[in-house]
Amino acid sequence: PCPTTTTTTTPCPTTTTTTTPCPTTTTPPFDCEAALNNWEAAWSGEKKTWCCLHHGKGCTTTQPPTTTISLPFDCEVALNNFQFAWPSSKKVWCCSNERRGCATPAPVMESFECEVAYDNWQAGWSEEKKTWCCQNHQKGCVETLETFDCDEGYTSWATRWSQPKQAWCCKSMGRACGHSVQPSYDCETDFDDWAHRWTLDKKAWCCQTVGRGCALH
Repeated sequence: PCPTTTTTTTPCPTTTTTTTPCPTTTTPPFDCEAALNNWEAAWSGEKKTWCCLHHGKGCTTTQPPTTTISLPFDCEVALNNFQFAWPSSKKVWCCSNERRGCATPAPVMESFECEVAYDNWQAGWSEEKKTWCCQNHQKGCVETLETFDCDEGYTSWATRWSQPKQAWCCKSMGRACGHSVQPSYDCETDFDDWAHRWTLDKKAWCCQTVGRGCALH
């Protein structure tokens, strides 16, 4: 039985009574083994907290909320017309972060092989090649309704004629077919005394180009 009482009698007479209390037993508030295999649905919130703290069972793992980053620009919208549709701030951001909407520098005009595919230049050449070859070699020039007077100003065509006129006259009349990169001279100036006033280069150029200043042998 509990509690226990002990009575001791000693001579005199003296009686001593000693009472021994019962040991204290604490009952846990929850049985963490009960329904452990289905604790998520079967346990209360208090039981989950208590069992987790005291026995490491029934602990819930809280997933951090998903963070959605809002981008300042959608670089897919109007991409095919970004040059006009996008503001400057969007062009800068999309180019720096997604390599979209980056302005490309104007292509540098380069030379072309004007003999290559010349027999099919109308269909085979690009517009850039047609323009370059027409201006520099009078080949691949697009036909226009405009015509030119190839006699007017012929003596100084290299300096006074426009590129379209040079191209047209070269192709149509076989005149002014020299390259613009060559030096040119005004073969009218001082022609009355060309033998003394013209330089050798001018004499050669005017003789070859317009048939003037040719030395007689």
